[in-house]
Amino acid sequence: MKTICVKRRILRPQGRALTHVLVAVSVWGVGCGAGAEQEANFGEPDYSEQSADATLHVAGTMELSNELISLGGEGGVAVDESGTIYVSNFHSSVWSVTPAGVVTLVSDDFQTASGNTVLPGGVLMQSDFRGNRVVTIDAGGELHDFSTEGLHGPVGVVRAPSGIVYVANCLGKYIASIAQGGGPARVFVEDDRFGCPNGITSDAEGNLYVADLENPIVFKITPDGSMTEHADLGGPGNGHLAFVGDALYVTQLRAHQIVRLDADGSHRVVTGTGDRGFVNGPEGTATVSFPNGIAADPSGTVLYFNTHMGVMQGGNRGSMIMRRLLVPTG
Repeated sequence: MKTICVKRRILRPQGRALTHVLVAVSVWGVGCGAGAEQEANFGEPDYSEQSADATLHVAGTMELSNELISLGGEGGVAVDESGTIYVSNFHSSVWSVTPAGVVTLVSDDFQTASGNTVLPGGVLMQSDFRGNRVVTIDAGGELHDFSTEGLHGPVGVVRAPSGIVYVANCLGKYIASIAQGGGPARVFVEDDRFGCPNGITSDAEGNLYVADLENPIVFKITPDGSMTEHADLGGPGNGHLAFVGDALYVTQLRAHQIVRLDADGSHRVVTGTGDRGFVNGPEGTATVSFPNGIAADPSGTVLYFNTHMGVMQGGNRGSMIMRRLLVPTG
């Protein structure tokens, strides 16, 4: 692995956190001189004015600039038990960010690093969209093939309680299953309703939930392979999803919003006005830009998600932005 030295710039939100709040932190590659590994933190959560029924605040933004990451877009986000964030850039690289703010290149050996998840024991599992493979990455940054057959545009990956790994294949328009020890992927669910299955997660009973990039539906798949339409979020462009308690949080890449989806299928926007932007603050005022990967921290009180600034002059994408969404307590 290669550790990137960081500086920090913290832009604090106006007022106190009420529900979702954002704080901006810029991180860029610099020489490894004195003080190079300063904290690149998101600021401390402030729940003092929150109640159990409060809305969310976005409170923390970490900018990963072009100098730090060769961007193709933004891929998945995963968080391990220590609170370390793993983020892929839908290009060649996967990076980690520790709670202390140390940014490390985990691997740059991908064609298109996409969705990821952390397995029991802290092993990172990563999909490679154009490489049509799923790998695990050890502590030394070495890649180990987990599955190299039967995948077609793999994006989201999840390990169900049974130990089976499920993969959302965007280009193939199916969900694949892989045995606990790895090996060829097999089609688990193939359905004409899929446009581009993108994000995938599992609940404690082994039910799968799939966000689709090309239609507004979040699908639910039972362990026997039966698929139903769990919710219609009202527009295509859904990215990834993550559980906090019994609620799912779904990124809407094209709508520039994040939605909370409850077990009964009801849903509401919890951050993002629909306009692209990077404004920190509570629901109704905070803005986001192309949110995609999302994952909860070990406490279940913070959701991390990645965004980007869109296509800049010359056709290149701007910086990848990591943002933090505070989940109400109580």
